[in-house]
Amino acid sequence: MPLSLCKMRACGEIGSAVAPVQDDRSAKLPPHNKLQNGSGKDIGVALVVEDNIMIALGIEAFLEDLGVSNCLIANTVESALTILDLRDIKFGVIDVDLGGVTSRDVAMALRARGLPFVFATGYGEALPMTVDFPGVPVLTKPFAFHALAAALVEVGVL
Repeated sequence: MPLSLCKMRACGEIGSAVAPVQDDRSAKLPPHNKLQNGSGKDIGVALVVEDNIMIALGIEAFLEDLGVSNCLIANTVESALTILDLRDIKFGVIDVDLGGVTSRDVAMALRARGLPFVFATGYGEALPMTVDFPGVPVLTKPFAFHALAAALVEVGVL
């Protein structure tokens, strides 16, 4: 694993090298090291839709720590929809803005398939698009490992 990824994982936060962001949902979770490889249970294949490769790789590392068997990374709406058509996905982590294009179509496709997902964004929770998906957690970047784990608990993945 590249050194920069190790530093991101050690920091416990995606998208920043500062102290981890606190999240109200994370209070319900055990410490990070108790979640890593927790039950050894495979929670399936994740779709990570993110146009920043370093953030995508950081999310992938967190998900692998939680027991995801495989992360498929898409950096465009089109590639995400192709992956959904071709692979058996269990859940998604979706960036709201992919280089000026919203990921609305990906969220709608996941919802139509009955698959859980969470949004990740650098713009906060008040985005018009996220309002159309009530009950879907919104992670504000940078976010901590515990925030991602808590959001996945909230949607029933963990």
